[in-house]
Amino acid sequence: MEAFLILNGYELRLSDDGIAEMFEKLGTGEEGRERVTTRPAVAPPGLCASCAHAQVVRSSRGSEFSLCRLSLSDERFPRYPVLPVHACAGYRPTPKA
Repeated sequence: MEAFLILNGYELRLSDDGIAEMFEKLGTGEEGRERVTTRPAVAPPGLCASCAHAQVVRSSRGSEFSLCRLSLSDERFPRYPVLPVHACAGYRPTPKA
């Protein structure tokens, strides 16, 4: 798990040392820790992980997105669905090799 701080709408990733340093500089002490949240760095893809229509797209900055190739021919499907996807009318399991 990584720690994130939401500050003015921006999400900042913090290391353990960075968290301690931040609280020290702010002088908030332990009571300020409720402002720091922890969550996985990457959202689990749900059905997209095993769907034949999904394609992982990597940006030049290293971010990864799940592209639904069905969106290219059918407007019912979002190009980049919000993850995790739990139900999808277009889901088709990836054929086993």
